[in-house]
Amino acid sequence: MKNLLSYLSLMLVSVLTITGCKKMDSTYEEHVVPGGIVYAGKANKAKAQSGKNRVRISWPRGTDPNVTKARISWNNFQDSVELDIPANADTISYTIENLEEKSYSFIIYTFDNKGNKSVPVELITAAYGESYINSLLNRGIVTNKLNAAGNIVNITWAGSDIANGAFATEVMYTNNAGVSVTKVVPSAVSATTITDFKPGGSYKFRTLFRPDSLSIDVFETPYTNNQEFF
Repeated sequence: MKNLLSYLSLMLVSVLTITGCKKMDSTYEEHVVPGGIVYAGKANKAKAQSGKNRVRISWPRGTDPNVTKARISWNNFQDSVELDIPANADTISYTIENLEEKSYSFIIYTFDNKGNKSVPVELITAAYGESYINSLLNRGIVTNKLNAAGNIVNITWAGSDIANGAFATEVMYTNNAGVSVTKVVPSAVSATTITDFKPGGSYKFRTLFRPDSLSIDVFETPYTNNQEFF
């Protein structure tokens, strides 16, 4: 009986020891694989944001304190940039400028202070330019009425090009105090009333676009000048 109790006690100690070791090792298992290869902590939760002939890449600093550098590559590794990663940074962010208008695949590697490299992180997005801008259509007007006193304008809008990223229309006019005013009309709004319009004046409008929800830039159509009411 005494031998059985001793055996059970030894087994319990062994199980607790193994459990504790596994808990400690879990901190490092992301960076070590069988065979002794060590990987630097990768750029977890990275995102790529489109823009006008540019793209912004960013990700949280991460938990690996030894990571000191990152390399972002694109165009099948023909182009790349290297970044220092400060130990006290919360977010790593870099904007790649002067990009040709097209889709891109960006590959991120991080490196620790011993030269170990992370597994790659791939991000897909696009840079937008003149081709996209030239495809944008200004929102149309269905009715455009001026009251008898000439100081109130009622505009009924046509549908907006939401499929292409339209999210608002800017209306610019001069009020009855002689001050230039800009109203921003969301694409979901179908009518606008200007109650302080300067009699005898006119207004102009343009539509604002984002090609996708993460875009860092806003694109606009040229202004359309309106001088007739109907």
